[in-house]
This record gives sequence, structure tokens and C-alpha cells, in this order.
Amino acid sequence: DWCSKMERAGKVWLVRETGASPMVYPAGEEVGQSRGSNSVTITPSLPRIPLPTTAEWDITVCSVSSTNQVHLWLGGAKDQLRSLHTAMLLHHRMRSSCSSDSPVVGSLYSALVSEGQCRRVRVVQVDRNNCTCRCLVLDYGEEEVVQWSRLVKLDVKFMEVPVQAVKATLAGVDEINEKVMVDFVNQFLARRRLVGVLVGDVIDNIPALVLFDTSQEEDIMVSEDIIKYMSSNTITTSKQPPSISPQSKPFQKSPTSALMSPPLPEVGEYFDLVVSHIVSPIEFYVQSHSSLPMYKSLSTQMKNYYISNSSDLVFTDLTPGSIFAV
Repeated sequence: DWCSKMERAGKVWLVRETGASPMVYPAGEEVGQSRGSNSVTITPSLPRIPLPTTAEWDITVCSVSSTNQVHLWLGGAKDQLRSLHTAMLLHHRMRSSCSSDSPVVGSLYSALVSEGQCRRVRVVQVDRNNCTCRCLVLDYGEEEVVQWSRLVKLDVKFMEVPVQAVKATLAGVDEINEKVMVDFVNQFLARRRLVGVLVGDVIDNIPALVLFDTSQEEDIMVSEDIIKYMSSNTITTSKQPPSISPQSKPFQKSPTSALMSPPLPEVGEYFDLVVSHIVSPIEFYVQSHSSLPMYKSLSTQMKNYYISNSSDLVFTDLTPGSIFAV
């Protein structure tokens, strides 16, 4: 992409953090470098937490960005952060704040986001008029506006713990930024401990997951509940059926035999399938693996039957809804 090309050319430099888009700085004119100097001091970066290698992840949703974009913690991250934040709070109270100096964009700080709560943040934007700055709360994946007086340079001993927030998408859920929808997803998912099932490959370090609640007797597909809510609350415009002119005659419906529909799995149940036909990126047909031998046998039986039985169709038999062997 253009960022990587510009970075290789020495025109920009990037700060990459788990759970956030890369921050782009003009080379030689930003963080850690003064004009007229040929040396660049790169702001320290926190390590990334390794993603699980298994298909099922023990996760807790820590923040919601849109209907299908969330940040989550893996395993026991919540307990690890509790210990980290306690140590940060004690250290924060013994250090001088940035009340007299403007925070540096891209730098790491300990932020007192509320009374008794310290968080690791990276400054995204500085407002010198109000002495505030917009910060990315690294371990939660959300942004906060913080007063300069509540910022303290992040001590190196608090940089050893990897960033705990992992950005992920909800597979099968459409992205909608409408406040009502996002608020529902936030209330529905925030701080819930769930099982995330990985779908496909991890792209750009952002996994796509289907979420399940396994705390009850039967597993519940949480993603399905979100999809149902969005479907029932999305206003859709229905198309009017085309009018029939007086001169034209509608097709006469004839009674036809109906083929049995295949049984569908229960919500949340695993379904071993094969994609048999693709209409579009959002519409396709699947078959159960268990039915494939039966279908293959049916195809052979039909072939043998119609070799010895010629067609006796006439034009009037071709009506909408009729079923034929081809």
C-alpha cells in the first residue's frame, strides 16, 4: 500500500499498535526529531500480544467501534490489566504531570482517565487552546479526551506488558455506524466473556470471528442475535410489483409437485458443508457433506432412467414453477 511505499522511500514513518490503524508521520518533522537534525528518535512502541493458533478463542469484548468492529481481550487479560493499572496508579501519583508542557503526538503516557483509574495511552491529537489531547487508550481500543494535567510520561517498566486490546470483526455482521445500532451492540457485548470461532485467515492482524455464549446448557450464537436485531430495525423500501398492462395476460399457475427442502441446522450448531454455487459475494448455495453421496446416486439413477425414456413434453407444459429433469 502507499504507506509502506512511502515508508520505504523515507518520506514518512509509521507507528503501529495492535487494535489501531497505523499512525503516519512526515519523516523529519514529527515526534522525536527537531528541525535541522539528521537523527530521528523513534517513540517507543509497545509489544503486540500473539494471537491464538487454535480455531476457538476465549475472549472478552472490551469496546465496540461499529456494529461489526470490536476490540477484545484474550484469556485472562482482564486480571493482568488490573495488576498493571494498580501499579501505574501508585507510580502516577508520585510523578509530575504534563501541565506545563504540551504532550507530544505519538508519545506514550499514563493517563488518569477518571479518579483512581490509570490507562496506557498514545496521544493522537493535541488541543493547545483547551490544554487537552485526544488519546487512544491502547488496552481498550477506544479514544478519550484527557487534560494535560492528567498525563504522565509512561515509565519503561509499564511498556513490557503487550497491548491487550485486539481489533476484530464480527463475521457475517454488516458494518453500520448508526448510533442506535452501535449502542445496542455495545450494550449487548461489552465486558461479556465469550468464545470466538475464527473464520478464514487473519488479514492485516485483524481476525474475523463468530461469537458464541457457552455459559448456558446450550451454546448460543451471539452474532446471530445481533444480525436479527439489525434486520428487524433496519428500514427497507419494498419495490412495487410491475403493473400488468390490459393487453397482456398473466401466466396461468399450474399445480406442480414440490421437492422436499433439506433440513437446516439449529442456530449455533456447526454445519459441515460445501459451497455448490455462487450468485454474488453475498448470495450463494451450500450443500451438506452428508447429502453428497445421495445426490451423486440420484444423478446416476436419473441418467439411466432417461436414456431409456424419451421426452414427451409439449410447449404448453412449460409453465413457471414446473419442475423438469435437464
